[in-house]
Amino acid sequence: MQPTFLTPLAEQLLLGQNLFLGLVTAVALYWVYTISRAAPPDGRRALAGQTVLFLGIWLSLSATIADTGWLNRESLNPPPMLRILMVPLATAFLVAWSPAGTRAAQQVGLGWLIGFQVFRIPLELVVLGLSARGYYPERLTVAGWNYDLFVGVTALPVALLAAKGRLSGRAIVFWNGTGTLLLAVSMGLWAMSLPGQLRVFLDEPSAEILLRTPWVWMPLFLQPAALLAHLLVFRLEERILTPEGEAAKLGRAAVNPNAYSSSSSSSSSAM
Repeated sequence: MQPTFLTPLAEQLLLGQNLFLGLVTAVALYWVYTISRAAPPDGRRALAGQTVLFLGIWLSLSATIADTGWLNRESLNPPPMLRILMVPLATAFLVAWSPAGTRAAQQVGLGWLIGFQVFRIPLELVVLGLSARGYYPERLTVAGWNYDLFVGVTALPVALLAAKGRLSGRAIVFWNGTGTLLLAVSMGLWAMSLPGQLRVFLDEPSAEILLRTPWVWMPLFLQPAALLAHLLVFRLEERILTPEGEAAKLGRAAVNPNAYSSSSSSSSSAM
C-alpha cells in the first residue's frame, strides 16, 4: 500500500531517484571488483576493501558538499561544481595510467570494460524522467542534443565482438573515441546550463538539480567512472596496436584464470 501523502509527481520522482541510487550502487560495485583485480589473488579482498573505503569517502564528501549549498554559490567564478569536478577527472586519468590500473584492465579484458558503458541506458532514462517533469533541461537528453544513449545501446554488442576477437583494434578505438567524445559533449552541455556566471543556455529549467544530493553523483561519480572505463580501453588498445603485440595477452586475460600468476612467475624467473 503506497503512502497517501505522496502525490503522483512525488511518486514518480521517488521511483526515478531509487533507480538512480541503484545505478550508483551498481557502478560502485563494478569498480570495486575491477580495481581489486589489480592485486594477486590473495590480495584482492584487501584491495576491494580499500576501494570500498575510497568510494564511500568520495560519495559521502561530495554529497555533504552539495548539502552545504556551496555548489550553488553563483558569484564564484569558475563555478564550484567545475572546481570540484577536477578531483574525479584527475583521479580517472591517474588510475588509468597507473600500474595498478593497467594490471586491472589486463585482468578483466576489453569486453568487461566496454560492456560497462551499458549503464548509460538507465542513466538516460532517469534524466529523461527528470526532464519530462521539468527538473532537467530537455537539451541535455536524447530528445535534445545529448546522444550519449548511443554508447549505452551499442556497448553490449561491441563488448561481445571485442571479447571474441571479432573487432579490429582500430574499430574498437573508433567506437571508444566516439563514446569519449559524446561523454565530453554531455558534460559540456550541463556545464553550460548550470546557474552562474558561465551559464550559456539561459532558458529554464537550468541544470541546477545536479548541484543537489543525490543527483550530484552524476557529474561527480557516474560520468568520471565512464571516462575511466574509456581510458582503460585506450590503454589496452595502445598496447594492442604496438608492433610488439601484447594484444593477445591483454584481450584474453579475462578468460585466462592463470594470467596473473603466469605473468608474475615469468617476471620472477627473469629476475
